[in-house]
Amino acid sequence: MSTGFRNACLLVVAGTLLTGCARQVEPVDQGLPASSSAGATTEVVPATSEAAVGVAVPFQLPTHCGIKYARFADKWWRAEQESPDPRRVLAADGSGSYTGSVPGRVVLVDERTLRFTVDSGVIEGGPTEVVLHPTADQPPLCD
Repeated sequence: MSTGFRNACLLVVAGTLLTGCARQVEPVDQGLPASSSAGATTEVVPATSEAAVGVAVPFQLPTHCGIKYARFADKWWRAEQESPDPRRVLAADGSGSYTGSVPGRVVLVDERTLRFTVDSGVIEGGPTEVVLHPTADQPPLCD
């Protein structure tokens, strides 16, 4: 990786971490990353606000402030069991990057249950699955 590219990536990550906790931006509707008030988090939002029950879609679960909240299909969801930000698996050369989220797939089980499964080989330990339920609560800023 070139030094210029690495520096550009570091600047983007630093900017996201510094500004993400202070502002709220509505998720975009094209499956692109978006920030939320739950911290410097990114999420992949499906192109539609409607989610189909039983259909797994790629998703970035916000973890910067711990595993607590996620925004999916125009709703806030809260984890059944809150967890600290999981430790990421590093590359063989010891390198790694921090995005404030964990990649995986999310499935709408029913109107009140969302299940996220972490992609294999991404984190050390767990949780490898997170169950979330809709909430009317607005996620607080990071502690």
